[in-house]
Amino acid sequence: MDDDASSTKSARTPLLRNKAVPGYGSVTVGPGAPPETYFNTPSIAYSMTPMWAPQGFDANDQQPQLDLDDQSHPPLSPLGSATGGYHKNPLSSVLPAILAGLVAVVDNSPYGLVLFPIEIREEYKGVGLTMLLAACAIAQIVFTWTSIYPFAVACTAVENLPFLVRLGQDITTELRQRDRMDCLVPTLLFCFAFSSVASGLAMLFFGQAHAGRLTAYFPKHVLLGYVGGMGVFIFTAGFAVATDRPWSWNPITLYYSVAEGGRAVLLLTTLALVAAIPVVKRVTHDSTVALPVYFLSIPAIFWIVFFAFGYSSQEARDQGLVITVGTAPGLPGLFPWVLVDYTLIAWDVVAAQVFTIFGIVVFTILHVPVNVPALSLTTGRPCFLDAELTSHGVANLVCGASGGLQCYLAYGVSALYYKCGGGGKLGSLIIAAVILVFAFIGGPAMSLLPRPLAGCVLMHVGLDLMKEVFVKTLTSITTWEYLQVVGVVAAMEAYGFMEGLAFGLLLACFSYIMAAAQDSPIYLSTPAGSIRSSILRPLAERRRLNLLLEKQVWILRLKGGSLFFGNSVRLAEHCQEVLESAPDLRYMVLHFPEYMGGADCTAVASLGELVSSCVRHDVTVVFVELGDSIRRRVEVALANPQMEHVIWSSSINDAFVTIESNLLDHVRPAPPPRDDASAVELLQLLGPEVDRDDLNSLAKFFIKVNVREGEQLWRKGDRPTRCVIVASGILLADPMTNEPPEPVLVGSMAGELGLLTGEQRQHTLVAANESAVYIGNADIFGDARAHIAFMQIAINYASHRLFNLNLQGRIPAV
Repeated sequence: MDDDASSTKSARTPLLRNKAVPGYGSVTVGPGAPPETYFNTPSIAYSMTPMWAPQGFDANDQQPQLDLDDQSHPPLSPLGSATGGYHKNPLSSVLPAILAGLVAVVDNSPYGLVLFPIEIREEYKGVGLTMLLAACAIAQIVFTWTSIYPFAVACTAVENLPFLVRLGQDITTELRQRDRMDCLVPTLLFCFAFSSVASGLAMLFFGQAHAGRLTAYFPKHVLLGYVGGMGVFIFTAGFAVATDRPWSWNPITLYYSVAEGGRAVLLLTTLALVAAIPVVKRVTHDSTVALPVYFLSIPAIFWIVFFAFGYSSQEARDQGLVITVGTAPGLPGLFPWVLVDYTLIAWDVVAAQVFTIFGIVVFTILHVPVNVPALSLTTGRPCFLDAELTSHGVANLVCGASGGLQCYLAYGVSALYYKCGGGGKLGSLIIAAVILVFAFIGGPAMSLLPRPLAGCVLMHVGLDLMKEVFVKTLTSITTWEYLQVVGVVAAMEAYGFMEGLAFGLLLACFSYIMAAAQDSPIYLSTPAGSIRSSILRPLAERRRLNLLLEKQVWILRLKGGSLFFGNSVRLAEHCQEVLESAPDLRYMVLHFPEYMGGADCTAVASLGELVSSCVRHDVTVVFVELGDSIRRRVEVALANPQMEHVIWSSSINDAFVTIESNLLDHVRPAPPPRDDASAVELLQLLGPEVDRDDLNSLAKFFIKVNVREGEQLWRKGDRPTRCVIVASGILLADPMTNEPPEPVLVGSMAGELGLLTGEQRQHTLVAANESAVYIGNADIFGDARAHIAFMQIAINYASHRLFNLNLQGRIPAV
């Protein structure tokens, strides 16, 4: 973007605030490993127009802006701009909005006819119709200023209809038994409104608690299945609206249903209108105005042709060519509280419906994490579920306060509105106005819409969604994921929307378990010949440990994540293979990662079986960095005799300190150096590969000195002038920090690197007890042979120290 464009954008959105979806920080893996950024997602910056939207969202842009530097979190804002929205010409805003409003009316109207119990259904059919449409209009007005989607279209939560009908039936049964049927309407209307208020409060809570982040774990292919199921449902609904006959998956039943009463003409007309849509789009070069004009011209052409052949509007209604839903009473439906006599509300009956109301609240909330991500997937807009939960909470609170039903952002109608180029506050208010018009005048207005128009719109949306799911994903998802998508769609059509969604989540869980089970939990499995503790041991001991650790110790480093029934069996099987292939094995080290998620009961049982197998082979199991909760469960699973073969260690270094000591105690090939060992003997232990004559030359520069307990040989920060070899006792190299001092044992050398490099001392060297040391000074460098021998020993020792520091995580591996 050039500077001019950037300045224009800034002038247009003066409230631009660069806030971003946070990426993940750095994660350090293993002791001493350098920080590795495992997840570094680009953050999305956006300017905010609607209330409660994430800061930075710009409703004027079709796509999110990327800000790769800002890693801050977008908090919800209680304020918004009243002038945001799409900057379009009025025609491109009005026509798609009118179409979306008509589709919303057609989509919601039938459910209002069956809202009330059958005992009063005929009398209150108009009230139910108007209540639904009024709630849609109210929610649409609220979404205008609260939703981050400028093309959001509100609908009542029709999936809640079974709960609402059940609520009416239960209340009717209770009141009939008590002979209090005069309380039916006030009690039922209160329960309807209370359900909406409760749903709004719950959504507000989850939105402000940032519970929307949980949808990041929602599998995309399950969401695709839901979109596909919605497409099939909308297509079949279009068939039912067009023919005034219910859809059936039985082809014979479907054929006779259409053939009866001349319904085939309506169906063929509808299919012809659907088939003409691609032609219209091609001729108009995909103009955003083309589809709205095409759809809105259908009623005009229908009535012109109908009247031209001498038919009346009453004949059209009698023959079922137009949509008829009855006449609504107007004002009482818009404001149902005028029908409520508060003294007649049966509060005891209301309390008995708490579980049904809870189900309504749950299903209303579920509409948001399902429909909003689906709309984001279709439109390419970022999904900010926290903001939408807050927006839905406000909408449902307002609807409940006005006595209305639960509402949500309808995916199907919103997708149609978006594809027709709709959006912005003006269009949203036009949609609300269209719905309110039909809510006031009801049946007479609905009878102006021919069935082929409603069927064409719904079939077009359904086919478009099915194309997105079943055709465009053929090359972007795996075969197994595609089969899951088909399975979700089939389950939705056979059992229902939420049942199909639950089936898809079960399939996703099964897929995850299978994938996790195929992935071995073992990160590294190797003999421990190259691993050491941080203890600085004499060269002779180190060489013997090389052989002992290679044959008698095996280390298993586990991956991060969780041990569960799918992958713990592979761990036990691998350990059994190691035990059978290494007959001299004495220690099995299991190194658990610090960020391990946990272990289920099957994994704990597998760890117990692993210990039992090791006991049978006389092998000790060393658990390293195993969490306390898992450790307690493993201890419960083990018998007392088995505990003798288990070592618990808090770090890999502590584990190998114990293992090395045990190995050297059992197999110590030579006694430690004598207290009266000469400098030559000690130097030969430090550098057995060094020429003997060179060692003799070097030994001349070492003088034996006795030191008292607590006596300091040098301080941290001193200039190096000498080095020491421990002849007896123990010295401590104290870094004078929070780190513990390192012991310098008999036969070990200290200070040789400082003598070579001239750097200041990094430790204070002090005698831990009465000790004897050989002290050498810089005069060594005056003798060539002594210098060479000293260099060989110092480099050997330096490599050992480097390895130990790397093991402790104090320097990165090279």
